[in-house]
Amino acid sequence: MNSSIWLVIAGGGVVGAILLLVAVLVWLASKRARDARVAQAWARAVEATRHGARLVFVERLYERAQRGSKALLVSWPDGARQDAWFDGLRVAQGTYLLFGPASEAERPGTPSDVIAHATAPMATLPGNAPALWALNRHRLL
Repeated sequence: MNSSIWLVIAGGGVVGAILLLVAVLVWLASKRARDARVAQAWARAVEATRHGARLVFVERLYERAQRGSKALLVSWPDGARQDAWFDGLRVAQGTYLLFGPASEAERPGTPSDVIAHATAPMATLPGNAPALWALNRHRLL
């Protein structure tokens, strides 16, 4: 009787280990697919900047109000800094935002003490998007 209990426990342990292994493999496969999608989105965003779009990094979110958010943005790739008010939007610190081509008044280069009123971004990308692109670019080419 004692040995049959150990057999049940050991058998359950093997089944549990197999189920855990399968779950980990599924998670890794889905993470790899998500990372590849983010890398592709980054490549498309960079391409869009060649056609007048603007890509910025939300370096610091310093005001959240009921009507919107105020953040310090850093333009990619030149590093120009600008404050922006997002009317009616909640932006997340540490993300990249892609905006469509801007009018001359909205173009980068305005002094950092001028607050731009930003429209809704065309796309939002996680902060690790450039790193994921670097890791996955051999698959994207």
